[in-house]
Amino acid sequence: MSIRKPLYTSLVAISFLVSSLCSSALAEERNTRAIMQWEGEGAIYNIGPSEVIFLGAFEGIMYFEGENGALDGAFVTCPSSQRLNIADATASAKGYCEITVNSDDVAYAEWTCEGIPGDCKGKFNLVSGHGLYEGISGSSDFRIRSIMGELITGMGNGSVMKVGKGIALLPNLVVTLKSNN
Repeated sequence: MSIRKPLYTSLVAISFLVSSLCSSALAEERNTRAIMQWEGEGAIYNIGPSEVIFLGAFEGIMYFEGENGALDGAFVTCPSSQRLNIADATASAKGYCEITVNSDDVAYAEWTCEGIPGDCKGKFNLVSGHGLYEGISGSSDFRIRSIMGELITGMGNGSVMKVGKGIALLPNLVVTLKSNN
């Protein structure tokens, strides 16, 4: 009986030590939906007989459904390129986003999508950050809508295009933040 008590005490002490050492490695995961209204601007270039590429950026504010929390109300800037095939009415795009809560707390994302001009569906991935968002990760399906399809017809090579307003939807965003314990 005397051997069990020190063994038990040692196991309890070890478990407290392990849990305290591991607490900084724990992460907080949130599942939510986000929306971003945006305005964009860029240039259109001919890259084939019926293909053009849009090179530009869009920016807006990201809002999360039903909660204030990580990244809610953040300012987002996304440089991007979108390839449009006018004959086939197809589009593919990719871009990067800087998601700024304040100058010290910033997250970065990458995204890709395919679809038709003005309606592109794909994937959005949180890839890094600094400040409160150091070690951030996460992903969501991604859908971006605009009136770009109607605007590009008849535009000349190098034409500057103000896309106007659009919307980006992140319907199943999973955000993992490193714990600061």
